[in-house]
Amino acid sequence: MAKKKISNKNKRTDVLYYRMLVVFAALIAVIFSITYFTATMERYNTFTFGVVPIILVVFAVLFVAATLYFVIQRVRGTDEYNKAFSSGYLFMIVSWLLSVFALYQALTTKRLIAYVLVTAALYFIFYIYSKEFFIFSLYNVVSVVALVLMNSASLRIILAVFLALVSAAAVLVVIKGRKAPITLKMGKGSVKLTDAPIAPLPFCISIFIVVAGAVLNFVLMGAAFYSIIALFACYLVCTVINTIRMM
Repeated sequence: MAKKKISNKNKRTDVLYYRMLVVFAALIAVIFSITYFTATMERYNTFTFGVVPIILVVFAVLFVAATLYFVIQRVRGTDEYNKAFSSGYLFMIVSWLLSVFALYQALTTKRLIAYVLVTAALYFIFYIYSKEFFIFSLYNVVSVVALVLMNSASLRIILAVFLALVSAAAVLVVIKGRKAPITLKMGKGSVKLTDAPIAPLPFCISIFIVVAGAVLNFVLMGAAFYSIIALFACYLVCTVINTIRMM
C-alpha cells in the first residue's frame, strides 16, 4: 500500500512537471514571437494583418472543442488526475493562448508581455500552491490591474463598480469555503474549486485595502497607488507563509 502511494505521488509529480514544462516552453515561444514581430513596422503589419486573424480563428475553434471536451469529461466523471493532457489542462492552455492573440492589437508590446508573464505566473501558482492561494492571487492581480487603470478619470466609476463586484464575489467565496472545500458538481463528476477550507483573514485584509483604495481614489490623488503598495506587501507576506507551509 505504501509503495502504491509513493508510486502515485511520483506519477502525479511527473504529470505536473510535464504540464509546467509545456507552459514554460509556450511562454518563451509567445514572448519571442511578440518581440520579434513587433521589432519593425513591416514585420508588425505582416503579422498583425496576415497571421494573427488566422491564429485567432484556429484558437477559437480549438477553444470551442476544448470547452466541449472539458464539459463532457466532467459530466462523465472521468478521472484525469494523473493524465498529463487532461481536459482542464487543455482548456486552460487554449484559453490562455486565445486571450494573448485576442489582445495582441489592443495592448502595447510591454503590456502584452506583462499580461503573458502574469497569467503564466498564475498558472504556475495554480499547480504549485493550493487552490485557495490561487484564488487569493487571482483576486489580487485583478484588483491591481483595476486600481492601476483607475488613474484614468473616464474609467474611474466603471472600475470602482467592477472592483465592488469582484470584492463581493470574493466575500461570497470566503463565506462559502470558510468551513469546507468548495466543489462544483457537473453530472457524475465534479470540479474542486478549493482543496481545503479558506482562511478568511488574508482575503479580508486584501478586500479592505482594495475597497478603501477605490473609494479614496475619488477624493485623494494617488490613493490607488498606495493601495497597490499595501496590497503587494500583504500578498508578499501571504506568499512567504504559504511557501513555508509547503516545506
